[in-house]
Amino acid sequence: MKTLLLLLLISSNLLAEEKLSRRFFAPYEDVIQRLHADVESETELVYLVNTGTKNCGGLIPAQHLVLLKKSASSPLFTRDHQGLITGIAPQTQIATIPVINGITQHGSPVWKEARSTSGSERFVPVSSGIPRGNMILTYSGIFRINERRTNDMRRSTNTDSDPMQYSVYINGEYDEGREARLALHGTATRFWPLLGKQRASSGCIRLHSDFSRWNQNLLFAKSPQGELVPRTEWNDLIQHWNRRLHYPPLEGEFSTLPRAKKIKALVVFFDGYAQCAN
Repeated sequence: MKTLLLLLLISSNLLAEEKLSRRFFAPYEDVIQRLHADVESETELVYLVNTGTKNCGGLIPAQHLVLLKKSASSPLFTRDHQGLITGIAPQTQIATIPVINGITQHGSPVWKEARSTSGSERFVPVSSGIPRGNMILTYSGIFRINERRTNDMRRSTNTDSDPMQYSVYINGEYDEGREARLALHGTATRFWPLLGKQRASSGCIRLHSDFSRWNQNLLFAKSPQGELVPRTEWNDLIQHWNRRLHYPPLEGEFSTLPRAKKIKALVVFFDGYAQCAN
């Protein structure tokens, strides 16, 4: 009986973790394995965002992101015989930014195959959330893009002093039904020196203005009415999971999900690496 009660308790805790929470933080090793092959098969772009603060090895430094694009019909990731992700596939395209004498040269990224990129040019500096007052740590999980909210918020001034330049929102909702309202966005000039170095936002992922402008244009075009419209090359009917979950459902349940026309992109937030906790 005690064993049964313990199993039920563990099961309920896991289910509780799956619901979108401001207090859910998980390392890369845990998060990435929920990006199973069925999810990958209908994905064209993946943002891997390290929201942690410790550098102790791993694919991506703390407070940086890597943007991946599928190359033709090749997979984005390499996997072992159990289907678990072991790395980025050599043919996968990575949005690269030149680095000269250790200094990132901002501007429009260039797509290069993973096998022909150097480590530093893959990494886009960011600042994630820090808990202070109404601010939160950026939680972990795998999310789709929220096209509606991105379009609704397009009237941002997008000037150097604007704190939410060229925002692209993730598709998240807290359990009580309130939108999470987290975005990838450019930040005011005064915050650029913090990018890649420390947490500084209210929960969003701050970017350099040049990258955020390029990124929004990568995903969206402008209609004659000035609205942001998902670009056709990324937009298709795909499986769509509950916005109140941190992860897509497991493989056995994924194929039963309702389909919706969405951008074929995933935003993956993870809190460093398991080895950093030691």
